[in-house]
Amino acid sequence: MASAPPPVTSTKETTNFARLCRLLVDVGSQALRDKFDSIHAPGNLHTVLARSKTTIQSLKKKRIVDSMQWSKLYPAVPSSLSSAHFDITLLVVLLRNICGLKPPVTGWDKLPSPGDISCEADIVRVKYFRNTIYGHAEKASVDDATFQQHWQDIREALVRLGGPQYAVAIDTLKTESMDPELEDKFIDRLKEWKKGDDDIKDRLSEVETELKKMKVQVDAMVPPKEETYFPTDIVEKIRQGCREEEGKLQSPPWCEEFNFNLENLFTRLKIVKKDGKIGKIGQIDHLTDIFRVDKHGQKPRTVLIEGKSGMGKTTYCQKLAYHWASNQE
Repeated sequence: MASAPPPVTSTKETTNFARLCRLLVDVGSQALRDKFDSIHAPGNLHTVLARSKTTIQSLKKKRIVDSMQWSKLYPAVPSSLSSAHFDITLLVVLLRNICGLKPPVTGWDKLPSPGDISCEADIVRVKYFRNTIYGHAEKASVDDATFQQHWQDIREALVRLGGPQYAVAIDTLKTESMDPELEDKFIDRLKEWKKGDDDIKDRLSEVETELKKMKVQVDAMVPPKEETYFPTDIVEKIRQGCREEEGKLQSPPWCEEFNFNLENLFTRLKIVKKDGKIGKIGQIDHLTDIFRVDKHGQKPRTVLIEGKSGMGKTTYCQKLAYHWASNQE
């Protein structure tokens, strides 16, 4: 013979816990919904969600928004769209992502400072109080002193979010009678809310883990960068050869006793350009002026030196090479 079910009883402490659950789940969700509706008017909700579809699709890919919530945002029957169908978890996600709200200084996941009474801070407080109250779920009871403190803190945040009209409703709820079955209903709904948020965290953790694995795989596929090799020793030998060979100007056959050192030899030249006409650009005061930046901020990669025989083209290039070999500017 089956035994009779145990009688459902409640104490002052269990009722305190159930009242806090109802305050957060019932009144808290409505306050968040009213805040959402004040930012995005119900009559414009279709347009807002269509404009934000890419953002919400990204949240769905990250599994922050699940399929059930997606169907409420983009229902098969468009006329059925209403924020009244959004659960409290979805409302918090939408407030944080498509309402233009900026996270508090402490971020979306930490309790704001007492002095921060912004809308964003109170949204965080609702979630924080949910976690705090959920901490009593194992015993499902809260003593009177703790109840009074939690109730006052939650009341202040919800009144700021929803408006002064919430004060009367919250004060009425504080003394309203609750039967045991109603208590269980709101306790279960608080647990579901907490579980929904925990599932989101787990999914985000899984996504982060997958991204880390993908990064490791991609890094393994990319060959390591080879170190750039610069043949310093070869360049130095070339410099040495230039210093020895190019340092002196070759004497003419009929005057071999003369040696001209390029170190102190310089003829002032002119820079000209050739584009069908010859036009003077400027005077050279230094050997490397031919490589100076032009008016467009670019250095020439190739320089053509032209001139009549005996004008000093070869000597100029020889001295330029000598200066490079001697590490002169």
